[in-house]
Amino acid sequence: MRKYGVVALLGLSLFGCQAAEECKGFTSSNNGESVWSECGDKKIRKVNCEGLVRGALVVPGKPVTCACSIDGAITKKFETSDPVGLLTVDPGTKLAADNCGWQLKK
Repeated sequence: MRKYGVVALLGLSLFGCQAAEECKGFTSSNNGESVWSECGDKKIRKVNCEGLVRGALVVPGKPVTCACSIDGAITKKFETSDPVGLLTVDPGTKLAADNCGWQLKK
């Protein structure tokens, strides 16, 4: 029984508790796209939000749909009424962490 407990703990440490990925690059555009690049794992992460013009909601008060992707593959979608945070690195990284499930650090 003890042998299985050790294997389970090892599996959790390898897969369940991942360290934050360091990404040195961050860019955003007024069309609702934020990009984290130059990551240690060589992957590019993006959040694209539909319904934004120059960082503002096309229909004020209506949530926009955003898609999280890694290397072009959509991994998750979410809605937000406050996508403006994606325009800057700290709020954008927090928004991506909360909604995409990414563990990122700059």
